[in-house]
Amino acid sequence: MESENGALVHLAIEALSCTQKELALQLQVSPALICKGKNGDHLSDRLRKQLRTLADIGDKDPIFVYLAGSMENARK
Repeated sequence: MESENGALVHLAIEALSCTQKELALQLQVSPALICKGKNGDHLSDRLRKQLRTLADIGDKDPIFVYLAGSMENARK
């Protein structure tokens, strides 16, 4: 099971149909930081908010959305 940060990174990548490197460029952070976040390491509150916005999950639990497979499924 992924961590909350890992789920956020995964959902943002999926929403943008991009790579980790492309996500890092868009967020103006290092690809290593995205990789660390995907592996469950700490991410700043600012970065977590940006990922939530990109993933368009609002205040939903990112792990729940990840396990549901999509926001549409999470709403059901």
